[in-house]
Amino acid sequence: MKKNYSRNLVVDRLQPMPPGQLVTFADHTGASTQTTCRLFIQNRRNDRAAFNTVAILHSVRNKQTGQQSRPDTAYLKWAGQMGFQKTIFPNDEAELDAFSIRVGQPGVFIHSAADVPRKSIIADVGVYELNEQPTCCLRTCACVICESY
Repeated sequence: MKKNYSRNLVVDRLQPMPPGQLVTFADHTGASTQTTCRLFIQNRRNDRAAFNTVAILHSVRNKQTGQQSRPDTAYLKWAGQMGFQKTIFPNDEAELDAFSIRVGQPGVFIHSAADVPRKSIIADVGVYELNEQPTCCLRTCACVICESY
C-alpha cells in the first residue's frame, strides 16, 4: 500500500501580505508597524497530529557573496497566536511568520522567542536565502531586499 503522506511536515508556500498592507505587531520586546511574509506548513498525514511543532531560522545566506550567518536561532512565532509551539492537525496547515519588513527601520526582521531587543537579520540590499526548520522540515526561502518602507 502506497503512503499518501510525508513523515515530515511539508512547507507548501511562502506568501507575502498584499502590497501596501501593514499591521502593528507587538511582543515582549516592543511594537512596530510592518508587513510580514508567512510560510504555510502542512501536515500531510491523515492519521496523526503534529504536536508541539516548533521552527527556527537555521541560517541566512547572501546568494551573491555566499556569506552565511546564524543571527537568531530562537523559536519562531506562529501566525495568529502568542506562542512558539503549534499543533498541526491531520491534513491541515499552519502559518508561520517567516520574516517582516518594518516601517522606518531598515532591514529584515523575524518574530522569535529571543528575549532581547529586535535587530535586523538582514541589513544590506541583496538576494538572500533564509533556511528555516519547522521541526523535521527544511525549507529555503528566497528573500529579495530592495528597500524599506
